[in-house]
Amino acid sequence: MKNERYNMSFTTGGLFLRESVEIAELYLQDHDWDSVKERALEENILQFRKVSSSIRSMQEILKRLWNLEEEELEFLIDTNTKEQKQLLWLAICKTYRFIRDFAIEVIRDKFLRLDMEVTHADFDIFFYHKAEQDPHLEELTEKTRKKCRTVLFQIMREADIISSNNLIIPAMFSKRFVDVIKEYDVEYLYTFPITEGDIQRLLENE
Repeated sequence: MKNERYNMSFTTGGLFLRESVEIAELYLQDHDWDSVKERALEENILQFRKVSSSIRSMQEILKRLWNLEEEELEFLIDTNTKEQKQLLWLAICKTYRFIRDFAIEVIRDKFLRLDMEVTHADFDIFFYHKAEQDPHLEELTEKTRKKCRTVLFQIMREADIISSNNLIIPAMFSKRFVDVIKEYDVEYLYTFPITEGDIQRLLENE
């Protein structure tokens, strides 16, 4: 993992909550991602005026949903909004290692230290630290770096990882959510603001 380049192509949009749920529903009808993409574009599920915008956003959503197991997709369309957001945050963290690492090394670390505010400076410090490990990040323009920061904060707010004023929101999970993800993605509980003790209690609560 140390030499793996960070993929920073998450600037297309936010959490895409409604759109992701609708696309997951389409997939579970016929289990064909190509058919889903074609149908979603034809029916303009994303509700963009420009076809190019729909295609870019569709590719981004599919990229995330591909990282969920079928049981997780079924859960996504059959649960409440809170858990839909949690599962989409998990999917994003699986898709983008940079976001996963930021969630664990910055968000959760600050939460454990009771430092509840996340700032742009936290992102910038993390970014430049990672650029020392991945020189590819140094190739990004200042404009692109700021765009990545803006979109990441947008995603975190929409996923209820942080509040509208950038304060960390402690995570709470239902037993059903943990039961669904623990077989495939239990380690991704660490991408949420939650203590080690709470994680262990959740896993022991059979």
